[in-house]
Amino acid sequence: MHMNTQLAEKIRNAEHLTFSDKIKLIKDLSIPGILAVITETVMGFIDTAMVGALGALASASIGLVMSSTWLFGELINSVAIGFSVQVAYAVGAGKLERSKRIFKGSILTSLFISFLIAGVCYVWAHVAPSWLQAQPEIWKDATNYLGLYAIFLPIRQLNYLVK
Repeated sequence: MHMNTQLAEKIRNAEHLTFSDKIKLIKDLSIPGILAVITETVMGFIDTAMVGALGALASASIGLVMSSTWLFGELINSVAIGFSVQVAYAVGAGKLERSKRIFKGSILTSLFISFLIAGVCYVWAHVAPSWLQAQPEIWKDATNYLGLYAIFLPIRQLNYLVK
């Protein structure tokens, strides 16, 4: 039996975990998250370098709406986290059929919510540059960037759900 399967079996049966079991479990659960954060950071560097090559106005346009992308991205992320907690509780209670129903329901609910958030983000994209008092020469690029970001929020939501 593989160690991960043994640990899962011990957890399912509410057996005592040794110190080394706990360390292995922490390592196995944390490394993918750490790698995901590192990858996301590196992708941010690459994105910044690519935009920087387009010039100062493009960099300013994206910088202007970056906090908005974080806000809207984390709103949809929080929806996915809420459903993952519900699924985890159901799995932990041994209610696998219930966890499947929750997950299926999370897809439709999350898509609905993400389309609403995407709509708000798209509207915000058209008022944000002037409301944030940016120079008029970057309004168009900032609006286009945030508007395009908004359009893909539902796809991003699906990605969050399956993680």
